[in-house]
Amino acid sequence: GRVHRSNDGKPLRVVGTVHDITELTEVEEKLRSKSVLLDAIQQLQSSFIGNSEPHVMYRGFLDDLLRLTQSKYGLIAETEATSGGEKYLRVHAFLLPMDGPLQKINDEAKDKGFEIHDFDNLFGAVLASGSVMLSNDPLNDPRSLGFPLGKESVSSFIGIPIYFRERLVGQIGLANREGGYDAQVVEFLKPLLTACGQIIVARQNELARRAAEKTLAELAKVDGLLGIPNRRS
Repeated sequence: GRVHRSNDGKPLRVVGTVHDITELTEVEEKLRSKSVLLDAIQQLQSSFIGNSEPHVMYRGFLDDLLRLTQSKYGLIAETEATSGGEKYLRVHAFLLPMDGPLQKINDEAKDKGFEIHDFDNLFGAVLASGSVMLSNDPLNDPRSLGFPLGKESVSSFIGIPIYFRERLVGQIGLANREGGYDAQVVEFLKPLLTACGQIIVARQNELARRAAEKTLAELAKVDGLLGIPNRRS
């Protein structure tokens, strides 16, 4: 812009041009987000290859999720089953509101996680239905009874299932994103969720393999007839 002045130097008007860079800025932001998304996937894969403990591996993954979605709270859980076949969730990484009973969970389960067996809430509804649960008004949502993140502290929530092929293997929960959540968040996170599903199954298979090897090693040292240590033992 440039000021046009009169002969005596007084400003008369401003002549200039305005260039709208909104579209360019949006493209740059999408490219930046995609780059961060790819970095998050690579970091998750590297953590798994490095044989990190679950709470360490998923902690970094959760940090990436919170940053990518601009969420304040969240958690990551794997789907497991009891000996009776009842499904439950084992939470490996979480960031919860620091109030009331949740403070105790933060302190006691920081390095070992915790289990969720009560599904009469938004987060549990993800496991029950196998689909995305989204609520931008949890306080008045009839599905949010016993909200696991502390209902009074949550202004918006989305629960997203994690699949490996057609098998539900885990889920994430995110809360308190300014402006709430929508379907675009899920679409954006799909590559990351796919990678996480693969990691979950690979980790579970590795644990099963180790357990089988341990059992075989123990059997090899016991006399099958007498049930006592054999000569090899």
